Amino acid sequence: MAGHRLRLLGEATLGVEGRSPVRLERKVAGVLAYLALEGPTPRSRLAGLLWPDAAERTARNNLAQALRRLRQAAGGYEAAGGDEVLKLAEGLEADAARLVLSSFRGRHAEAALLGGELLAGYEYDDCPDFADWLLAERRRLKTAWCQAVLQESERQEGEGDFRAASALAERLTQADPLSEEYARRLMRLCYLLGDRGAALAAYHRLQDALLRETGLNPLPETQALAREIAEGRGPGPPKPRSRPEVYPFMLMPSPSATSGRGCAAAGSLGPPPGPGTARPPPPSSPAGPGSTGSPPPRSPKATPAPPVAARGW
Repeated sequence: MAGHRLRLLGEATLGVEGRSPVRLERKVAGVLAYLALEGPTPRSRLAGLLWPDAAERTARNNLAQALRRLRQAAGGYEAAGGDEVLKLAEGLEADAARLVLSSFRGRHAEAALLGGELLAGYEYDDCPDFADWLLAERRRLKTAWCQAVLQESERQEGEGDFRAASALAERLTQADPLSEEYARRLMRLCYLLGDRGAALAAYHRLQDALLRETGLNPLPETQALAREIAEGRGPGPPKPRSRPEVYPFMLMPSPSATSGRGCAAAGSLGPPPGPGTARPPPPSSPAGPGSTGSPPPRSPKATPAPPVAARGW
């Protein structure tokens, strides 16, 4: 069973040991994705999700036929089985489920290797309930992947490997071209590598994407960083960060963190107060007096951002 792989991120395929990967049909791909991320599910539920306009008996028959075709294409391997409740075959590893687990356990380098849109290229307009589920899962997995890549990029930067950190930052900007946080990270890392041209090119890509999609210019913070880089006054390398103290109870997720489908992090970040000791108040906002905490205003489209450098950088 160790050689069987279910790929759901990107093109959906089933890899069976000793055979070429089988490209999954659209609806059977939906069935396997649901089982991988939701766990064992009644046949009636899956049939209703993927064949919503059919009578229950017809929908269940369609489900059975789809699984039979997959079994034939995979040389007799049964990727999912069960009488009234379907579940994935024991030992069948799904990359989407690995991404969720690796991200939850803090294995960021492993999670960073598992990018790709869930069931890429497939749409389910004829299955509205399943389409809603898929949209939510795509967003959840993308968020988990981006956070893992960001954490890994920060780790590489902290170790002084700016090239590896910038490569990860580049992947983040490709995944989310409108993110100014990711663009600033890439700009800074390129500058630290001595490549002002690449840093300014990253800024201009962000600027073009924002104007095209939103009609807005980058935030003043991003514009200021671009000006500093263009003038050779960019940021220096980060200062080494001291390792935070870790208490044993931090490593144990709270009951709320392990219940349901979520992968929330465990609760507090310090030792619990003793008996009769009041909990300290939360830290005050770093914003100055009178600040509302809202982000700085963007420049409207009618007011173009100040020129940074020629596009020839």
